[in-house]
Amino acid sequence: MKYSTIGGLASIPLTVLLYWQSGMGNNLSLSMVFFGGLLAGYLSHRRQSGETNAGFRAGVIGGAPVLWLSLDLFRTTLGPVGPLWFRVIATMTVLVFIVIGFLISAFIGILGAKVGRWLAGTTDSQRMSVG
Repeated sequence: MKYSTIGGLASIPLTVLLYWQSGMGNNLSLSMVFFGGLLAGYLSHRRQSGETNAGFRAGVIGGAPVLWLSLDLFRTTLGPVGPLWFRVIATMTVLVFIVIGFLISAFIGILGAKVGRWLAGTTDSQRMSVG
C-alpha cells in the first residue's frame, strides 16, 4: 500500500504542473501517472508484492487531478441555464467522465507498474552479475 501511495502522490504534482502549463483547458495528460505506477512497481518488486495492485492504486491516487478538471464541468452543468432534465443528464455525464478518467488512470498505473517491475528485475540481475 505504501508503494502505491508513494507512486500516486509523486505523480499528482507533475500531472497538475502539466495541466497548468497547458493553460488549464480541456487537456489533462495522465502521462505522469505512468511514471507514478513505474515507481510503485519498481519499489514493490523488492517486497515481492503484486505490482498490478500497486499500479492500480498508484493510478487511482495519481488520477485525482481528474476531479480538478471535472469541477469546471460541474459548474457548467449545475448552472441555472437549461431545464432540470438537461442538468440531471449533464451531471450524470460528468460523473461517468470522472469514473472513466479514474479507470484510464488506473490502467496507465498498472502499465507503469509492469514496466517498473521489469526494470527492477533487470537492474537486480545486472547488480548480481557485476558483483
